Amino acid sequence: MGKRINLTEQEISSIRGLYPIANKEVLSEQTMLEKVKKSYGEPCNGNNQIEEPSTKVEVRYIENIPISATFTLKAFFPSTKSGDEVYKESLLKMKEQIYADLRSNKIDDDYKITLINIEKVIGSASNYLSGPLQPTHGLYGRPMASVRLEEEPYLSLPKEGNSKWNQNMGYAESRWKKMV
Repeated sequence: MGKRINLTEQEISSIRGLYPIANKEVLSEQTMLEKVKKSYGEPCNGNNQIEEPSTKVEVRYIENIPISATFTLKAFFPSTKSGDEVYKESLLKMKEQIYADLRSNKIDDDYKITLINIEKVIGSASNYLSGPLQPTHGLYGRPMASVRLEEEPYLSLPKEGNSKWNQNMGYAESRWKKMV
């Protein structure tokens, strides 16, 4: 069983006051988790909201000359779509962030951006294919803890080895391979 900490309204208010930014994500994730528990397993109508791609770019400089950039990219795909537009939008956002960083360092030259190395890719399925499936990752792309998968609503859902689960994971793998 997973451990749970329950906070009173007063404690939540206190946390918000002490750490308004750091705890915003924690409280928002807690709210999202409650929504997931309430709606998990409801039929998917294909009209679910898809988050915009998010990127985080860090440009390294030596004597104000850009040397390299590292990035983290999260892309989300609509159901039954391969996502060519998602790829383009994600990479464009990353490029815009790199150029914004260059401009903030008073560099207006037109640099060519070349992707040299991809260190890690995580493909996570949407967890729905003709019914709910056991997830591999939870909110915000974090791997699902095995103890969570041993609890409802996940315990009784099809998991790795089930043909629908395997097919759904195949879709996810295809998406990230195409992105790479």
